[in-house]
Amino acid sequence: PLIENNTFIENVVGVSILNSSPIVQNNTFENNGTPIVISGVSYPRFANNEFLPGDKSKINAILFTNGSKIEKDFTLPSEHTIVIEGTLKINSGSTLTILPGTVVKFKMTSWGMDPIGLEVEGNIIASGTTQSPIIFTSLYDDTYGGDTTLDSNSIEPWLGSFIITLKSGSSIFDYVMVRYGGRISLPGDPRSERPALPPEPALKILEDANLSLTNSRFEKNIIHLQWFNCLLYTSDAADE
Repeated sequence: PLIENNTFIENVVGVSILNSSPIVQNNTFENNGTPIVISGVSYPRFANNEFLPGDKSKINAILFTNGSKIEKDFTLPSEHTIVIEGTLKINSGSTLTILPGTVVKFKMTSWGMDPIGLEVEGNIIASGTTQSPIIFTSLYDDTYGGDTTLDSNSIEPWLGSFIITLKSGSSIFDYVMVRYGGRISLPGDPRSERPALPPEPALKILEDANLSLTNSRFEKNIIHLQWFNCLLYTSDAADE
C-alpha cells in the first residue's frame, strides 16, 4: 500500500496501521490526536511526513500500541519521535535496527499494570554517534524529542518508567542514552496474594543474551543495568 501526498486534519488518529506494511510518505498530519499508530505485526516505511500539532494533539509521535511485535528484520522509523505503549516484542531470529538520533519514549497502557519497555528475544542494533545518540526515555521527558504530549512540561518524568529486557540473541548498544528507566519496588498485597516485587533495572540482560555496550550513558534510572550470567562487553559506559 502507498499513502502519499495527503493531508490529515483533526482526526483522533491520522493513519492506523494494523498488520500491514505500507509506504507512508510526503503527507501532512495537522492537529491529530496521534498522527500515526502502529499495531500488531507491521513493517511500514516512512519518508518526509510533517507533524503539525494543535489543540487536539495528545501524542505528537509515531505510536506502537501494546503487544506489537517484530518478527523479521526491521528498521525503526527515525524521522519522528517513537512512543511505545506497554511492550514491544522483538521475536527470536529478527533484528530491530535503531538509527542514530532516534528518540524512543515509553508510555504506560490505559490499564496501567502492563509491563512497559522492550522484550527482546532476537537482536537490537542501536548504534548512535557522538553527535546523534539514540535515546530511550520516559514519555514525559521533554529534554529529548521535545514536548511529545504537548502538556507544556506540566507532568514531570519519573524514575522507573520502563525496562529493556534482553532475553536472548546478540545486541549492540553504542552511543545510547537511557533515562528514567527501571521499576520501583512494589509492596505485596495479601488480599490478592500478590507478592512483593523488588526494584528492576532499566536494562536487564538475561543469561542467554549477549550484549556489546559501548560509549553509552545511563542517568536518572532506578538501577542502571543488571545482568545474569551473560556475556557482556562494556567500554566507556557512564552513569549518573
